Amino acid sequence: MTRIVSYVNLFAGGPAPRCTAHVSIGDAAREIAAAGGSGRRIGTLRVESDAYGIVRCEPIDPALRAAPNVTAPVSSRMLELIAEYRRWTAALDVIDFGERPPEWEAVADRRCRAIDALLAERSASVADHCAKYTALMSFFPEDFELVSLGVLADEARGLVDASRGAPAKAAE
Repeated sequence: MTRIVSYVNLFAGGPAPRCTAHVSIGDAAREIAAAGGSGRRIGTLRVESDAYGIVRCEPIDPALRAAPNVTAPVSSRMLELIAEYRRWTAALDVIDFGERPPEWEAVADRRCRAIDALLAERSASVADHCAKYTALMSFFPEDFELVSLGVLADEARGLVDASRGAPAKAAE
């Protein structure tokens, strides 16, 4: 299976951390140079992904490598929740609501529970967060109230704080 490598710059400016993805380390470095001192750069990650999502996420910067929440792999619990969400999404995609409404409703309900479980699981590492974000990208167009993006932004803030040694805050 083909793997894609990208480089993600993390910045701590504004109300939520900001991430920008680049296809080459050179592009990532140019963005950092262009930003100068603005945006409070946190670091750069090398992200490897395949058709199913994030495979590996590792920091390039020595300071980030020392933070345990950055270097940890995707947890088995997060992988299970993502697989459950994808399983119910795939099942829903093959059912025609017009032909089988009761079956569609039952599968849609199971998918909603899988989404709720995935959103409720706090990312313990940057790799967890990247995997969760990638999995939920297909859900974003349906999320009219942007609840999932709010959860992901809150988690990103928590991961940034934890990497700096700040105490964890309760989810709002």
